Amino acid sequence: MTKHPVHFERLKSLFRKQRLSKLPIIGCLFAACVCSSNATVLPHDVTCMNSSEVNDIFPGSKVSKYANAQDKVLRDNTGREMYFRGWNISGNTKLVENGFKPYRNLKDAEVDLTRIRQETGANLIRFCVAWEGVNPDVDQIDYKYLDDVIAQMKIAISKGMYVLIDYHEDLYSRYLFNQNSWHTGNGAPAYLVQGYPKEYAGPICTNWSQHLLTNGAIRLAFRNFWNNVDFITKNGAKQPQDCFLFQLDAALRYIGESLNANEMSHIVGVDPFNEPVDGGMDGLSPKEWTNQKLWPFYLKCRKVMDYSGWYNKLLYAEPLVFWNSNIGFVCPATGSKLLDDVPERGFVLNVHMYDAARRSWNFKNPYSSCYFKNYDDMRDFGRYMKMPVLVSEFGMANGGIGAKDPAAMLSAMYQAMETTASGKAPIKPDFYVQPLSGTQWQWDYYYNHHNEYQNFNPKKLITATDAWNEEDFSVVKDYGQNYNYNKYVFCRAYPRRVQGDIISFYYNTLVTDAWNKLLDWAEIRDADSSMLRDKQFMLLVWSGKSSEYPTEIFLPNYFNPSEISVVSDLQGVVTSPPVEEKPLNTENELTLLHDSDNQGGYRLLSWNDSEQLGNNESLHYMLVVNNGAELDPTLLNKLHNLLNRQVLTEHFSPLFLP
Repeated sequence: MTKHPVHFERLKSLFRKQRLSKLPIIGCLFAACVCSSNATVLPHDVTCMNSSEVNDIFPGSKVSKYANAQDKVLRDNTGREMYFRGWNISGNTKLVENGFKPYRNLKDAEVDLTRIRQETGANLIRFCVAWEGVNPDVDQIDYKYLDDVIAQMKIAISKGMYVLIDYHEDLYSRYLFNQNSWHTGNGAPAYLVQGYPKEYAGPICTNWSQHLLTNGAIRLAFRNFWNNVDFITKNGAKQPQDCFLFQLDAALRYIGESLNANEMSHIVGVDPFNEPVDGGMDGLSPKEWTNQKLWPFYLKCRKVMDYSGWYNKLLYAEPLVFWNSNIGFVCPATGSKLLDDVPERGFVLNVHMYDAARRSWNFKNPYSSCYFKNYDDMRDFGRYMKMPVLVSEFGMANGGIGAKDPAAMLSAMYQAMETTASGKAPIKPDFYVQPLSGTQWQWDYYYNHHNEYQNFNPKKLITATDAWNEEDFSVVKDYGQNYNYNKYVFCRAYPRRVQGDIISFYYNTLVTDAWNKLLDWAEIRDADSSMLRDKQFMLLVWSGKSSEYPTEIFLPNYFNPSEISVVSDLQGVVTSPPVEEKPLNTENELTLLHDSDNQGGYRLLSWNDSEQLGNNESLHYMLVVNNGAELDPTLLNKLHNLLNRQVLTEHFSPLFLP
C-alpha cells in the first residue's frame, strides 16, 4: 500500500531534536521550501484584494467601534468576513460497516451532499476520518482508505462547500471493548491498545460517556496517550503520540498531492483530536494539564502541518471536553482561560455545546435567550485565545418533548450563535454581536438503515438510529429524504461572506416545537407597534469597506422569490426581486441568483458603492422578509425609515425578543 516513502523515523527525529523550534520565526521561508506546489504561501492577516481566486480562507481581526470588543475572524482573499453553517459528515465514520468512511460509495455521497447543499445551503462540512482507517497497523498507511475519503471530500467541494478534516475519536478505541460490552469506541487502531485490562464501566452504565469517568481501561489509554508512554509492537517500542503524528504527516502530504489548487483552497484545516479527555490528571490541575499535556500535543500537530505543506491551513484545537460542562457536580466545568502562552498563528478555537443538564436532570423547557450565557462564554474564550471560534458540534437527541425537545433546544442554540443580550424579556439584543459559525451533529444518510456488528459481535447487529451507542442525533432519515423534526430549525438564512465586518445578524425562523407551539421569538418594534413577528426574516447589519466583491446572503429554498421583500439602506425597498443568471454590474446592485441549481436555495448579493465609499467604512443593513410581498407598502416604508434611524444614526438594534 506504500506509494511513497514513509516519514516515521524522520518525523520522530524531528520532535526529539526539536529541529523546528524556530519555525514561527522563519515560517514563511521554511514553508516556501517544503510546501507542495499547489499551496500558496501568504502571511496570515494579509488579503489579496486583486486575486481572482476567492476560496482561500485566512485569519483576520476586527475591532468594533460599537462595542468594547476585538474579535478574530476568518476572511476570504477579498477581505470579506466569512461565516460558516454546516454539518458533521458523519457518525458513520465511527462504524466498521462503511470502512470508517462517511459514505459507502461515491453514488451515495453525490446524492446526499447535493441534497445537503440544496436543502440547507451548507458551506462547511466537518468531514470525519478515522485514525484506525488511515493507520491500521504499526508503520502502515492505508492509501486506499485515503483515496476513498479524498474522493468523497472532492464531491463536497464540487458542491461549493468547505471541508474541515476531523480525526474523530470517542472513548479512544473500539479495540478496548469486549464483544458483549454495552458500548463501543472508535479512534485509535488495534495495535495501540494491546495488553490493556478488561474494560468495565461499573455495575450500572447509563450512557456511553460514563466510560470517560468510570472505565479504568479507557482512562488508562487516554493517560498513556497524553503521557506518550512507550508500548511494544511487532516493530519494537513506539509511543502513541508519535504514531499519530506519523500518520498525520503521511495523510496530509497525500491529501495535498491529490487535490488541485482550487480543491485545496476549500480545505480549511484539521481537527486532530475530537473531544480530548484527560483520563485522570495524575495530580495536575486542569490548568496544568492544559499547559503540560494538551497544548504541547497541539503544537506538535501544528509543526507537522507546517512541515507537510499545510502552513497556511489552520489547526482547529479543542479544549478539554469538560471545559463548559453544565451537568453538575458529577462533571463540573474545568474552565476556559487556562492556556498561559497563546500561540500567535495557525489556530482556531474549536468548541462543542451539548446541554447535558437538559438531557439529564434539568426539566425546564428551552426558551428564547436561554443559551446566551453559554455562547457568550465561547465568544469570551475566543477573545482570550485571540482566535476565531467554531462550534464544531452542537445538537440534541431526537424524539424528546419539553426540556428534551430538539426543535426548541436547537432553535435556542442557533439563536444564541447569532445574537446575545443582557437583561430580562422583552430583550433588546446588543447592537454588535460576533456570530459564531457552527457545524451541527449530525447528518446521517443511513439513519435506521445500518448494518453494524457492535464490537465485531455476530450476535449484536445494530440497524436502528445512528447505530452507535444508542445515539439518535441525525436530523435526516429515509436516506436523507425526510427529517426527524421541523426543518426550519436548521434550514436557515444566513450571511456567507460580508463585504467588510459583520456587526450583527438574526434569523427569525418560526419553528414549531414538539407541542406544536410556534416559537415566534423575534420582532421589530417601534414606539407604537410590533412588526414581522409572524414572518420569517433575516436582518444583517455590517460595516462595509470599498470592494468590488459583494456581500452574499443565503436564502433557503422555501423562500419564494416572487414573495420576497428586501429593505436596505443601499437599495431602499425592493419587492419580488427577479432571479438573474448573473450580476448586472450596476451601482448599488441587488442580485438574486440560484445557489447551486434550480432545486436549491438562493444567493442574495449586494454591492456597496465603492466610488462613494473611497477608503472609508460605512454602516449598512439589509432586512429580507419571506412572504413579505403581501405586506402593505406603507409598512415596508415604515420599516425602512425605522431601520435608517435606529441602525444608521442611533446604532441600536431594532430587534426585540419578546
